[in-house]
Amino acid sequence: MTKSEKGETTVTIFTLEGKELKQVIPLGLNIVVKEKDIVQVDQPLTKDPNVGGFGQTETEIVLQNPQRIIG
Repeated sequence: MTKSEKGETTVTIFTLEGKELKQVIPLGLNIVVKEKDIVQVDQPLTKDPNVGGFGQTETEIVLQNPQRIIG
């Protein structure tokens, strides 16, 4: 893992075939993997605060004019 001047972290992943993959992680995300960890395909590298949580499956209702509601 290397950090850039902007604070981004570049994680380098080596595949079993010997390929080198690089993933840039923006500043502010908590990285949950460490050096020499073995990661699986689609395994999250960070704890993203925007995944899951309250209201993720609900839709948003915007009330434009409260007089339009008839009780």
